[in-house]
Order: sequence, then C-alpha cells, then structure tokens
Amino acid sequence: MICKEALVLSPARKYKYNMHMFETRIKTLQNSLAEQEIDGLLITSNYNIAYLANIQAFSIEEREARILVTKQNCYLFTDARYTKMVTEKTPFVTLCEIVNSNPLSKQLKEIFKQEKIKELGFEEENISYKEVSDLEEKLHGVEFIPTQDIVEELREIKDIDEIENIKQACALTDKGFEFILKFLKPGVTELEIKAKLENFIRLQNTQISFESIIAFGKNAAIPHHQSSNSKLQTSDLVLLDFGAKVDGYCSDMTRTVFISEPNGEFQKMYNATKEAQEIALDYLKTHTKEGFEIKKAAELANNYLKAEGFKSVPHGLGHGVGLQVHENPHISPFSEEKLKPGMIVTVEPGVYIPNLGVVRIEDTVLITPNGIELLTKSPKGLTVV
Repeated sequence: MICKEALVLSPARKYKYNMHMFETRIKTLQNSLAEQEIDGLLITSNYNIAYLANIQAFSIEEREARILVTKQNCYLFTDARYTKMVTEKTPFVTLCEIVNSNPLSKQLKEIFKQEKIKELGFEEENISYKEVSDLEEKLHGVEFIPTQDIVEELREIKDIDEIENIKQACALTDKGFEFILKFLKPGVTELEIKAKLENFIRLQNTQISFESIIAFGKNAAIPHHQSSNSKLQTSDLVLLDFGAKVDGYCSDMTRTVFISEPNGEFQKMYNATKEAQEIALDYLKTHTKEGFEIKKAAELANNYLKAEGFKSVPHGLGHGVGLQVHENPHISPFSEEKLKPGMIVTVEPGVYIPNLGVVRIEDTVLITPNGIELLTKSPKGLTVV
C-alpha cells in the first residue's frame, strides 16, 4: 500500500486556513460513525472532499479523489498528479497514492483488514451503481450501506472562515449589479449582458458561482432561462440572477429592474414580490422563538401573494448556500429542517406570469444568534435604469 502517514504541522508554515478547523471537521465526522452504525464512510462528493480536506482542485466531472473516514483515521486516495498538493494543503490526512499496480480496491482491502471494517457507508447520491458493485465484488466480507447527507449536515452551519468567504462573494455580487446597470440599454442582447457581468466578476480574481440567468421581458418567466440573442426593448423588464464565488464559497442574488416606467400590472407584481420577501425575512428573524418552523416563512409569503391575486411561488422560497449554490437547508411549505445560527440561506419569492414576465427578488441571508443579517445589499426599490 502506497500510503504516506499524516505529516506533523510545522509551526513555521503559514496556511491560508486554520488546519485545526479541518481536523475538527474530520473528528466530528468520526464521532458520528457509531451513531450511523457504520465502521467507515467512503466520501466521493467533491464538495464534501473540499469541506474535509481543504482541496477544491479535483474535477467535478471525473473521479479524481476519494476519502475514507474510519473511527480512528482519515485516508485520501488520489493519483500522482495531486501528491504534492495534498502533502502541502492536507497534512492531517493519510495520503494513499493510486497506481496501476496498487489500485483503490487493493488499498481499501488492506485498510479494512487493519481496522476491522465490516460495515462501510457510501454516499448514495454521489457514486454510481457500477462503482459500488465493482468494489463489492472485490471486497468480500464488507457490507456496503447507502447513506444520505452525513457530511452535508455538517456543512449546513458555517464557521467564521466560511461566513467571511460568503460575505466577500456577496460584496462582489453587489458590485457586479452596480456595474451592469449602466449597460442595460435598448438593443443590447441577453448574451452581451451575461458576458459583461461574468467577465466583471472574473476580473475581480474570483469565479461565478453558477451560470448567470439574464432574461429580458417574457423570457424571464421561463425557469432557468438560457440567455440568448434576444434584444432588450424599452418596455422590457430585466431579470438578473447571478453570484460570485470566493475560495469556493458562493453567493446568490436576483434583482428585477425596468428599462422604462413600468405599467400598473408590473408595479403591482414588483410591490407584491418585495413585500412577500419582507414578510418572510421578518419571520426568519424570529427563529429563536418557541414554535418557529422554517416552512412557515414560505407559507406566509405565499399567503400574501395569493391575497394580492397572484399564484404561490412555483419553487422553494429559498435554499442553503455554501460550497454549492444549492444545498441544505431548504425553505419551502414542506420543509421540516431546523434553522440554526451559522446557516446561510436565500430568500427568493417571485411572481410568474407566462408570456408576460417575472418579478423575482433574492438575497443571501446569514442566520445569526439573535436574528438575521442580509449579506447581499443591492437596492430593492423599484428601479428604472
């Protein structure tokens, strides 16, 4: 087995992140294995690997790394391309280098024998049936147990470094909104605005957190509209749904603006959406009170929209934001999750009218011990550019 023992941290070496934080995450996960009734957990989600091992370089499309967490140890399996990176950035894990003569299955077999692993959990949403079947065939005597959201639940509550990264991503998103408004002129295309906005974000030495949704007029009523060569008309509204990513952590914001003074129907849509969001935010502020239920935020927003003559929001009212732009927890009429300080969520009501358009307003919000903090701060008053 080509495994290199975890290195001892050198006090002289300066790391961007607190290595102890990652060790603590692994220890917390190890302590939960008994409760999950498994001897170890095979982690294949690249986002979970980044969360535990401080490495975000592994490809999302390919299986370039895996982590095995046992009750006593943590092993990271990858190939020689990443040996130096793992050694430098993740000295608190045991690096196991995969080569043709010593494949993953062979190394796992030795570890399982050494640590007496009989029940192995795997992330059922992040590994293929074929991968699991191949391992089962080669690793006799081990029961493979599907698991859900074990690491994802740890990721729900952000620590101080994660919160700071998301705050910076939100600040860049606000700058992006201010920047792009001056380019919203009749005749410009959705694709041109998308390119300018995303290029602006990338030139801030960061990344976009997802493919931006830029939609003009009735295109805005199409969920996840793919920006096109549609030209902006004077009578159009503009939907801008975008975000930035700082050190792997995302922001998410939506604003709806108008090119000319909107008619009465659009004004009513806008005012109703803005008020629905305020109602939901006001309720989230009360998360410390007895009887609080996250789903009620969605119910209150939807009840207000219906009272104003509109349909309920056709999607969840919000979702968690972190290493992924969509993660736990979720805010919907069906949510049973708990809301806790340190969670970061979006609140994004919208009024959708086919063949007319949509008004959606979305902010990224930090749940604090005493209430909430809006992390995206772009203006939300009805804007005519």
